[in-house]
Amino acid sequence: MSDQLEQRKCIPCEGGMAPLARDRIDTLLAQVAGWSLSNDGKRIERRFEFKGFYKTMAFINAMAWVANQEGHHPDF
Repeated sequence: MSDQLEQRKCIPCEGGMAPLARDRIDTLLAQVAGWSLSNDGKRIERRFEFKGFYKTMAFINAMAWVANQEGHHPDF
């Protein structure tokens, strides 16, 4: 299995999985610039800012398409 996040596919967790250790989280986060671990340690997050409504909606629609292709439905 590839250790590079950009080569991996999202697989839904169905429970019973132990959380990643902090050192593993840090290793993986180093591969994705701009992302950080949430304060509660349960998710990764990134802030995006756009100038204007239409640019924002274009980004959200593109991310919705990618998320649907991956079978993942994030909270935007």
